[in-house]
Amino acid sequence: MLIVIFSFVHELQREAATHNDIIKFDFYDNYYNLTLKSVSVVRFAAKHCENAKFVVKMDNDMYPMVDRLMTKLGSLSQNAIYGSHRVNIKVSRESKYAVDKRDYYDDTYPVYHNGIYFIPGNATLPLYRAIVSSPSKGIIPALPFEDAYVSGILAERANVQRKK
Repeated sequence: MLIVIFSFVHELQREAATHNDIIKFDFYDNYYNLTLKSVSVVRFAAKHCENAKFVVKMDNDMYPMVDRLMTKLGSLSQNAIYGSHRVNIKVSRESKYAVDKRDYYDDTYPVYHNGIYFIPGNATLPLYRAIVSSPSKGIIPALPFEDAYVSGILAERANVQRKK
């Protein structure tokens, strides 16, 4: 098993060295760091991909049909985050993934997308700024539900529309 892991790591390193197409962040990739990963991607896109038409956020258990994805992206305007709407979702206060009222005061999340959604490249900088420069609105720590945090809370603070 160790040999397989080493081989996989070696393959990733070779891929990165050959094509410069792998982004690596310095934290463990686990469920509790999904928000950190999503925010890191938004930050990277804001700094390095300002001309991208869209940044596609997709869970790792999804398999995209690239031809359909490209057709869909070609039909969208760059004025909103697009995806499957989640509306009036209550904030859990008493579960394994509870969010303390001191961390997020509303009882429901703003409209957000989950699973796969498309962020216009021109929205990545406003989303990132909403994280680092919203003290007048109160700082909201990175919550455990990355979809609600990025495509809901941050989008609302950055005045980025969300559409189906």
